[in-house]
Amino acid sequence: MRVDRDASFAYFVYPFLFESRDFPRIVDAVSSLRGDPGGEENGPFWREMQFPQEDLLAHVRDYVNPRETDKATVALWQLSNMALKHYKLHSEIGWRLCTPYRHIPFHFCSRRGGFAVQCGLFRVGVGFLTFQAHPDSEDAGDWLDLLHFFRFVAGQRQVYLEHEHATEPIHFRHILDNLLQHAFHSRTRWWQEVFVPDQLLPYVALYVEEVNRDETPELVYRARNLFPVEREIYPSDRELALDHPALLTYAHQQWFIFSLTGGGFLALDAPRGDFFRGELPERLARQYFLLFLLAQQQRFALMRLSQLVSEHWLRGDEAQRLEHFEYIRLSLLEFTARGYFTQVMQRDQHHRVYARWQEVLQVRDLYQEVGDEVREMHDILQKRLAERVEARLKLLTWVIAFPTLAISFLSINIRGWTAEEGLSLQWALALLASAVSLGILLWAWDKILCFGQRWRQSQAPFDSSS
Repeated sequence: MRVDRDASFAYFVYPFLFESRDFPRIVDAVSSLRGDPGGEENGPFWREMQFPQEDLLAHVRDYVNPRETDKATVALWQLSNMALKHYKLHSEIGWRLCTPYRHIPFHFCSRRGGFAVQCGLFRVGVGFLTFQAHPDSEDAGDWLDLLHFFRFVAGQRQVYLEHEHATEPIHFRHILDNLLQHAFHSRTRWWQEVFVPDQLLPYVALYVEEVNRDETPELVYRARNLFPVEREIYPSDRELALDHPALLTYAHQQWFIFSLTGGGFLALDAPRGDFFRGELPERLARQYFLLFLLAQQQRFALMRLSQLVSEHWLRGDEAQRLEHFEYIRLSLLEFTARGYFTQVMQRDQHHRVYARWQEVLQVRDLYQEVGDEVREMHDILQKRLAERVEARLKLLTWVIAFPTLAISFLSINIRGWTAEEGLSLQWALALLASAVSLGILLWAWDKILCFGQRWRQSQAPFDSSS
């Protein structure tokens, strides 16, 4: 089996989180960054890009590629040629992916053109750093091994990189950190992991030739599970079925592939016309990749909000927690308005793929779960804060209003203050102190009664079950 390298490509996506309120500042920092780290050139470090607008619904287009920057849902750049040369990621430098089984030569580019490194930041606080690694080989085994092993960026499974001028093994984690830190002149990690730590998400278009009919089910199974060639597999008949839920048929012997760890498109012996070998790969690299990113940003944005809920539920006093949950609730509303689209493209095939990504990534379930969490916890905090305000008002009533009413009711006069005859100042103060103490005791008794009532209510389910 061999791969059509002209029609095939492999993207590897590094998802990360950042503080959503910093989105405008980060966009300005990235857009204005100039010069390479070595100081030899002074060109732009990142070059601004736009997502494909063809087939996008109008309201989605206006948020993805807005006319006004302040309305942007996402900002998109690709690494400039100057920066690519500094990091040895330009097309003239050959790299090798070194695995325990083989060394796979590749370049950070595509024979079809396009980007080598792309960065997208979504306003909701999700970012994607995408690399395009193009194997030099036509062997299908090399492509499958690249898809499996290139994901591990910190040396897991004995994986590392080399290039023509390297004197020692390179872990891809080092390149990732350098790119993100240099983009903001920061020596600290301003971002955080959101996917499996030190692991990338592959998105691939794989055109395989000369496939025997008997080999088709196993090849499809390996591709959708990102299994390397050397992996022993014993799949069930259901897993080998070509109508598996992880597959969406596009045409004869062509499928979209979906999983929580990546996906893409697989074509076996596809027709050699201009559409299947030219226009379709271009759409896979642009429109369909945009659908993949939109669904992934929904997934990770909701994970981020769920993480914030867990993080702030038991942190600080109730007023601070209510403030945090106000921010989380507003973030969820902004995500709903700017990032949670039920439809994004008008064509049936695009919509089917987008809906399947949302289904596989469980976006609707996550949205429901986070929405319920935020709504219920926000209501509880508001209720508790209202109870605390009410308790303070009761204290003021018992401590201040009760003594005042008592003194007024008894028509007590203070000698030398309100009348010539009456109680001395010392006796008046003693009476006031007694009235205040009585008010505090009554307030405390009211608190005890309320606490007892809540305790009985909390124990009622256990009493009835016993």
